[in-house]
This record gives sequence, structure tokens and C-alpha cells, in this order.
Amino acid sequence: MLAAVPFIFVTALGRRDEVRKGVAAGVDDYLTKPFSKEELVSAVCGRLQRVKVLRQDENQASLKKDAEWLRNRITKREIEVLLLVGGGTTSKQIAEQLGISIRTVENHRTHLMDKLNVTNAAALANWALVARQL
Repeated sequence: MLAAVPFIFVTALGRRDEVRKGVAAGVDDYLTKPFSKEELVSAVCGRLQRVKVLRQDENQASLKKDAEWLRNRITKREIEVLLLVGGGTTSKQIAEQLGISIRTVENHRTHLMDKLNVTNAAALANWALVARQL
């Protein structure tokens, strides 16, 4: 967990072998004194940007994993219903759009809630975000 925290050495030790030791220890950036405010801000902003990109990559990987899990658990019709629920479409509107009865829509919603282990429409709508990856 701490591996995701950017680590910047701020030190007066600037010899080449000292810098190598810092890099070998896992430092993300190495600032030797004296340094300017701009250099410090640049180092911090650079590390924060890197962490942001890494987290986005992790979120994308997690989303893909959830999408694959979802693909193996629900039918194509349930995906259609889920996407419409996620878009705020009512059961009546879903029935009209898909050419099925409201009772069938409600059955799909019930099955989706059971399969996805959710208890309300808001949680079901969150799964619609995942379903968009399919």
C-alpha cells in the first residue's frame, strides 16, 4: 500500500554513488540542496501526476475485470435492461423500447439484483457503468 506513495529524497548528499543508493532504495525523485521552490513543486507535481496515471490504470484494469465477470453472469437481454436502468429509463419505457411487458422488465430487474447482489436501483445503475464496457 505504501508503494503507491511517491517518495522524494530531499538531501545535501549529491554525489553520484549517494544518488544511486537512493534510487536503489526506491526513491521516486532525488533533490539535492540547494534547490529552488520551482524544482520542488515540479518534483511533487510530477510524482502526483504519475500516481494519478497509475490509479487510472488500476481502475481501468478493475473495470475490465468486473466487465468480464459481468459478461459471464448475465444474458444479453439483461445487459440491455441494465444499460437502460443505468440511463434512468423507467420500467414502462424499457418495456416499450424492448417490446416486452412491464412484468418481464421487472423480472429482469429482479434477476439482475439477485445476480449482482444489489438491493436497490442505484446500486444496479452502478453496474450499468461496468456493462458499458461490454
